[in-house]
Amino acid sequence: MNAYYRWLKRNAVSICLLLLLVILYVFKINKSDIKVLQCHHKNEHAPSYSITYLSNHTLNNQQEIETLVNDIEEALDYHALTSEVNLFNHHYDSEPFYYQTPYLYPILTKSKEVYHKTQGAFDPTIAPYINLWQRHKKVGSEPSEEDIWAISPVVSLDYIVVNETRVKKLKEAVTINVNNLITSFQADAIAHWLQQKHVKDFCIQLKDAVVAQGMPSKKKQWRIIKSIAHPDLEAPLHVHIDLGDSAMAIIDNSTALENDTAQAEICIDPVTGDIVPQHCIVAFVFAKDCLTARSYATAFMTKHFSNVLALSTPTEEDYLEFVMIEKDEETNGIKYKHSAGLKIIHKEGSTKVLIQRSEDPPSKTNVDEEKEGVEDAS
Repeated sequence: MNAYYRWLKRNAVSICLLLLLVILYVFKINKSDIKVLQCHHKNEHAPSYSITYLSNHTLNNQQEIETLVNDIEEALDYHALTSEVNLFNHHYDSEPFYYQTPYLYPILTKSKEVYHKTQGAFDPTIAPYINLWQRHKKVGSEPSEEDIWAISPVVSLDYIVVNETRVKKLKEAVTINVNNLITSFQADAIAHWLQQKHVKDFCIQLKDAVVAQGMPSKKKQWRIIKSIAHPDLEAPLHVHIDLGDSAMAIIDNSTALENDTAQAEICIDPVTGDIVPQHCIVAFVFAKDCLTARSYATAFMTKHFSNVLALSTPTEEDYLEFVMIEKDEETNGIKYKHSAGLKIIHKEGSTKVLIQRSEDPPSKTNVDEEKEGVEDAS
């Protein structure tokens, strides 16, 4: 036994080095199994999306994601004749309408929540107003006050009663349009799907809806790059957003201004039935989930950011932040409005803007690749 201890003592350094090499080898194997993967899908019938996630295993289930995205679209699309939303809108029976998919109930529940917190600034029952304005826009006119007031008696989410199994109209002519919530709901659904696959670090971008969880590395958060081109901008802005564990909805009026119907869908005041003039170039709204972010973003654009924030009175458990970029009429430049939990880093004359949480450490703004989307996580 003494000889054994003497041998250990003589070779202690060599043994320690060997153990260290084994540990480093195992660590290297485990690290090499963690990959950054991206899925891209784009066709004329389904929305494009990008998913970046870290996992020890490759998820070869893109068909499942596409099926999920398409199922939600088919259930909630206002214009699809067989969608659940359309069937509900044409349900003129006084009896309750029972859900046919798992998608309408959470949409209505969130809508009711934000409707009450914003005192009606967000209201999907403005569907008749949207139709009215779209009809007039096609012929280059505007609806009269009489036309608007004729519709107003059936515009209010108070006329819809919701529970887990069914929804009931208190006025049969009430209809809803939730098309501006679909992509956000799809992004949340993909996030839930990834969580069920035990993926802890991911970033999902579906049009202007983004959901992020975890981190792409120990040293930085998920970062989204959004390029903004607008007549009021001398050059396109490249906005870099550090997400952390949050979701984001983007309303880009550089796109909406090119399409009157798109602007009508997001900027009709549910109280007056009028289109609300927009002064901001782009707005970013952050919340714990993308559906909440988009619902509040719509309310913000309908009224005013500060007014809706005052109405919504979020609790300490809520996470609700915003950034609005608009033209500064005095300087002919741009200015920022943002909630207290965020900070803006922008050097005068630069086309790069960084959005971070106030408590986050400073980040470099000299990102080499300026293409829109998720920054390379490597």
